[in-house]
Formats: sequence, C-alpha cells, structure tokens
Amino acid sequence: MPFGRRLMYFMFGLTLGCFLVWGMLLRNRDLPNWTPSDRVKEEITWKEIFISDSVQMPWDSTQLADAVWSSNIHFDKSVVRDAPCRTYEMTTEDMHDLSIQICDSVVTVVGFE
Repeated sequence: MPFGRRLMYFMFGLTLGCFLVWGMLLRNRDLPNWTPSDRVKEEITWKEIFISDSVQMPWDSTQLADAVWSSNIHFDKSVVRDAPCRTYEMTTEDMHDLSIQICDSVVTVVGFE
C-alpha cells in the first residue's frame, strides 16, 4: 500500500478518534479547575469561611474570597496530610501571608500577616 494511502487512513482515524473523545467527554461540560492550586482555591471559596478570633484581618469574607483566588499557594509549607483538617499557606498579591485550615465543611483563617 502506498505511503499516501496509509497517511490518509491514519489521518481519518485520528480525526474520527478526536471527534469521538470530544463528543463523549468534553461536549456540553463546564471543565473544572485542573491544577491542584485551583482545586484548593475553589474548595476554599465554595465553603463558608470563618475567621479565627485571634486573627486581625482588614477584609470581610467577600474580599477574602477574591484575595484567595489571586493568591499563590505554597504546598511545600502547607500541611495537607493531616486526617481531620488540612492547612494551606498562601501569599496574596498584596504580599500578605494567609494560613487557611480546611475541615469537612468549614474553612477557617488561622493566620494572617
């Protein structure tokens, strides 16, 4: 079989496969956040946010949610393997350091600098 014909069959199969994957998996679907930091940010803003009594913050909960979306999470400083709750360390655009603890249904700000 000539090379041109084999290439044509290959391209036809590749195109058909791409359309099948798109049709079965990606069509009419809102794609969730794929990166780990976006998943954590989505989880933080999705749940109700409480601010610990020992933390003095200049923001209310809506400004805090905006600050979380624009912040960088430091996974190397975070404690994510604890069983009941995970604590994430993040830095906002304003160079403030936040410590946020995520439990089953509650998100608590435990540190702000």
